[in-house]
Amino acid sequence: MGPYVLLTAIILSALVSVIVWIDYFRRIDVFEPERIRYLVIALLIGCGTPYLSILMYEFHDTIGFALNGKPLNDLIYSVLGIGLTEELSKVVGVIIVFQLLKKQVNESVDYLIYAGMVALGFALVENTMYIGRYGIDIITDRSFYSVLEHIINTSIITYGYCRFKIFNRGNHITNTLIGFITAISSHGLFDYFIMNPSFHYVAPILVILVYLIGINFWITMLNNAVNFSSYFNYSKIHYSGSIFYRLLLWYFFTMLIGIFYKTYTKGFIFALSDSFTAVFSNGFLFVLVILRVSRFKIYKNFYQLITVKLPFFITKNNDEDFSFFNLVDIKI
Repeated sequence: MGPYVLLTAIILSALVSVIVWIDYFRRIDVFEPERIRYLVIALLIGCGTPYLSILMYEFHDTIGFALNGKPLNDLIYSVLGIGLTEELSKVVGVIIVFQLLKKQVNESVDYLIYAGMVALGFALVENTMYIGRYGIDIITDRSFYSVLEHIINTSIITYGYCRFKIFNRGNHITNTLIGFITAISSHGLFDYFIMNPSFHYVAPILVILVYLIGINFWITMLNNAVNFSSYFNYSKIHYSGSIFYRLLLWYFFTMLIGIFYKTYTKGFIFALSDSFTAVFSNGFLFVLVILRVSRFKIYKNFYQLITVKLPFFITKNNDEDFSFFNLVDIKI
């Protein structure tokens, strides 16, 4: 594959990994949709935030703050070195966007959408680097794991900052501190469980737990913000099933990109085999996530408490989404 073709493929793959969620934001913003040009401005500002992280990482190096294989040190570094660094960088971008586009941020859900767009910008640059390093076949994991992690954590900080203003709940300073500590802890733990060899066998489980709890946080926050919209109108609410099928199509599209890339580099048989393995190992998780992010309880001024819980539960009401051997029924 020629260098220009490869570079183009890498950039397109990275773009697809964020376009998935731009499309999602457009579809949940039903009452007063944002114009694409303003979302793009927020995205571009977000693209500059990783370079703030690079400067801070260089400072870490000068003071000898780094991973060294010791569990406690690596935990502290994951939270304060990685989580704090990257979330602070994105927060700078969010502040710039809120000041630059203050007239556009005129609805409760706009705070989370524009914060999400800044996080997408950060993820776009990061994805370009990772896809260039590890190959286009990681596009699905980057789209549905890493990109969402960035959106979730930046949204938690933004929600904390805006919680009193939007919902008149809690204290402004306390809300912001709790949101910030929660976000950098979530970010840090996600990376820590992946990197630390002590969690070799249980790491996937721990990472998925952090990820799924974060998903539930994020959708509850979005749901509350939508319910408190100053433009709330029941006639504009559309059936969320369309969001589910839209995201499912995006999932298969990212899989196809990976298949084409692996076919070109390693052959069709390998591409097919590897893709089936990926669907078998991650497919159920991604479908679970897609179901959760497409389900909202839309009632005017209805507020849901944000609690630490998984986005599914065992049900006995014959309304299950999944049934395992007719023994355990799961509702998303």
